[in-house]
Amino acid sequence: MFGLPVNVSTGCGEFLQRVGIFFRAIFGGPSLCRRCCGASSNGEGIGYASPPLAVPQILAMPSDAALPLILIVAFPIFFGGMWWGTLMLLSALGGWARLAETFSAREAPAGRCFSMQDGMVGWVSYNACLSVSVSAEGLHLSVMFPFRVGHPPLFIPWTAVRSPRIRRFLWAESVAFDAGSPSVATVRLPKRIFEGRDVSIT
Repeated sequence: MFGLPVNVSTGCGEFLQRVGIFFRAIFGGPSLCRRCCGASSNGEGIGYASPPLAVPQILAMPSDAALPLILIVAFPIFFGGMWWGTLMLLSALGGWARLAETFSAREAPAGRCFSMQDGMVGWVSYNACLSVSVSAEGLHLSVMFPFRVGHPPLFIPWTAVRSPRIRRFLWAESVAFDAGSPSVATVRLPKRIFEGRDVSIT
């Protein structure tokens, strides 16, 4: 049906030579033509002595291929751990964690809400990530979701706002006060939050 070359062994050798190179490049084993036809001692005939392939390189291929997958899995775990640890450390060092022990809150009271506010607790700054609700009872503070680790919501009643004083930086004015007596931590919030409130600010 199909025409065959006069020298069948030579045709087989050329065909298996190409197939053998293909399989050897993938699996790293001996060429297919060497398995099927063998090689003559003088290098002639139908056998094909394919060029040697670096076995260590073939063995290293699975590890190299798996490296991107390992990085994809490990990076979120590493980044999440660093994020969690940093926020927990800032909460402890700044004083938010101490405030949560005394002034923990379950839900925000009804009142005027100021979102994306700047503020400070101790020496830790919270830039544009605070939500402050002002009611007749006191101040409710919470942190935006990505930064909420280690920062549960707080409710500081007006009776616990002690020694409020004005702080100025360039054109911005804020009010710093001691939360609790004795003071648990120093809190600083924008001045407009205290407007209309019966708080004696010095």
